Amino acid sequence: MPSFFVEDDTGKVLVDAVELDFFLLPVNETKRNGKIIEHEHCLYANREYLLIGKAIRKDNKVIITRDKLRNVFGIAPSGALISRNKLEIVKRRARYYAVAIALVIVTILFAKVDVNHTRTIIYLPLHTHLSDTRSSD
Repeated sequence: MPSFFVEDDTGKVLVDAVELDFFLLPVNETKRNGKIIEHEHCLYANREYLLIGKAIRKDNKVIITRDKLRNVFGIAPSGALISRNKLEIVKRRARYYAVAIALVIVTILFAKVDVNHTRTIIYLPLHTHLSDTRSSD
């Protein structure tokens, strides 16, 4: 995969695209060669992207490459990551609510509930441990 340049207000850097992971970027073209599938992604001018990697200096040039220690090197549209993070938070909260609702349903199904005029009493069954009932000879 060829390298490419990224430029912003601070300057221009070379991105060594070997082992670069693309997240949430549109696929421009897909090529198949036997079992190998290659995707060509598009980066558009004047859009914000988040690029995570390791910046190194080589021959008086700054190059961004895969960080071997942390094993990270990726690029994604910055707006897509923000909305994706919000969706993950909603999913996590929904899981907690689902567990709480399931516990309430199980309690209602398996516990004796007594409803008076102003009070609701829930009788939870006591779990008794059965001792060894074998007789000793």
